[in-house]
Amino acid sequence: MAMGAADQPFKLTEEEAYYQTMSDQMAKTLADESMAIEAERLQLRQTYLPRFRAAVSYELAAEIPLVK
Repeated sequence: MAMGAADQPFKLTEEEAYYQTMSDQMAKTLADESMAIEAERLQLRQTYLPRFRAAVSYELAAEIPLVK
């Protein structure tokens, strides 16, 4: 089963637990995976941004008072 963007950081966290004995190559691989996950998450957010904008009423939001 493929991991979703939400599950991938947990995989990295499990592997990062061994940082004291990690090889340089493993550290580089984890850094690359981390960047790929961030890029995937950004792409996902960009995909949903137009839908979010279409669903939000900015006029209504402007009328909601802010709590001070």
